[in-house]
Amino acid sequence: MKSSFDIKAAKSFCKLIKGNHSFRSLCKNKEDDHDFRSIVYSCEVKRRKDGIIEFTISANRFLHSMVRAIVGAMIKVASGNLTKEEFITKFKNGDEIKIQYVPAKALFLSKVTY
Repeated sequence: MKSSFDIKAAKSFCKLIKGNHSFRSLCKNKEDDHDFRSIVYSCEVKRRKDGIIEFTISANRFLHSMVRAIVGAMIKVASGNLTKEEFITKFKNGDEIKIQYVPAKALFLSKVTY
């Protein structure tokens, strides 16, 4: 990750994602009959001592490519390419947010609970 990544902006972004929201803006399947609501219980980002940025999220469910889209949007906000206000408006309205979905190769499932 480039040094232009603002970890404070990323942490602020994570606070916006937490809670019960429609994630229509942050998933690939945008069919009208689809239920886009998910409850994000926790969303955290940190820069490790080795410089790697670690993102952790837990929710009641995840939509298709939702985590990849969330991380892509977080990077865009934390890099200054999308303002927090622009993100909030589009996210709340369910509008398209032009982001790059992060590659799935660094994504892994660590725990499942019921």
